[in-house]
Amino acid sequence: GPMDKGVEITKIPKPLEVKVPGSEALKKTNIPALSYKRLQFYIDLSYRQRNSPEGGAVLIYGDPGLGKSQVVRQTMENIAQREGREFVDISDLSDYDAIQENPEKYFIFADIRASQLQPFDLTGIPQISDQEKPYLQTKQFPWIYLFSLEGIAGTLFLDEIGHAHPDVHNALFSVILDKKAGELKLSKDVSVISASNLANEFDEASGSKSLPQPLVNRFNVYALVANPKEWQKYAKEYGIDQHIIQFVMEDTGKRLLNKPPADEWDGGPFPTPRSIFKFDAMYKELKRHYADLKNSGRRAQNS
Repeated sequence: GPMDKGVEITKIPKPLEVKVPGSEALKKTNIPALSYKRLQFYIDLSYRQRNSPEGGAVLIYGDPGLGKSQVVRQTMENIAQREGREFVDISDLSDYDAIQENPEKYFIFADIRASQLQPFDLTGIPQISDQEKPYLQTKQFPWIYLFSLEGIAGTLFLDEIGHAHPDVHNALFSVILDKKAGELKLSKDVSVISASNLANEFDEASGSKSLPQPLVNRFNVYALVANPKEWQKYAKEYGIDQHIIQFVMEDTGKRLLNKPPADEWDGGPFPTPRSIFKFDAMYKELKRHYADLKNSGRRAQNS
């Protein structure tokens, strides 16, 4: 990735030195426009401040396909290694016993689509746990329960928060401000990060809504932008094939992030940093496949 595993960040990367699409519009909202490496720095800094009076929750605005979730995940993997914890993606879990028994050994990560959440996903489902008690108690979903374990560390990443239902936004106030989900208090070593399209600047036609201002005020707010020179460096360090990087850099206006205007978009795909990473993965798999065929003396079947 763009940072060596386990290396502590001590210096703020240099600011962007070139104009990028969207940066002019961002001046209206006073949102810092950041490159990949600068965004990683501030995500890391916010994690360090997760229990400070200023708060450590982060909101990242940016065009679809820029790779916001990838940057968040990679930064959290680095933090987990720095702290000597095992990084675990909750979506890969089927058995929670090991984490419940030794939560201090783990750094858990949940990439949740806020657009698919219901308020009770955060607040819990009421249930009668004891017939003798004259009140209801709530039961939490596993991904929230794990974040409440004493000694656990991790990050709750809420993507597409701009598409979430207003009732979910209301439930998030407590999660962001008090680090509470219903009756559960989240661990002190858990951070919250959200991502969204900027409705009035980036993706007006996407259906994303402007977030409630009181909710936005609870975040440290940044915007990720596709700077060609910065992306080239990021792609090299991440291991993107040199031929793909060269192809993209020959015409970054059309091949890095070529988002058509809303009134001209036909609903089809367009080049984004995320699509380039996906193509790189397919390209490398094809190269491995044909190398295996060559080594075995077999021929590829024509389809």
